[in-house]
Amino acid sequence: METEAELRKSLADTEAMLQKSLETLESKRNALELERNALGSERKARSKADQEVLVLRGRVMGIEEVNARLREQVTR
Repeated sequence: METEAELRKSLADTEAMLQKSLETLESKRNALELERNALGSERKARSKADQEVLVLRGRVMGIEEVNARLREQVTR
């Protein structure tokens, strides 16, 4: 009888430990999912910013070309 009680307690302890491990793993999985979503949002924002930079560079280059032409006209 004593051995059966010890085995039942050991089984209950093992089940509790496994449940705790499962909860920890689920918590870590949720944290990773949140991190992945944040990284995805950051990539989208960075991509949008990169596109805006390219547009602005194009505008600057256009303005520089216009300035160069104006300088040529002034120096003639």
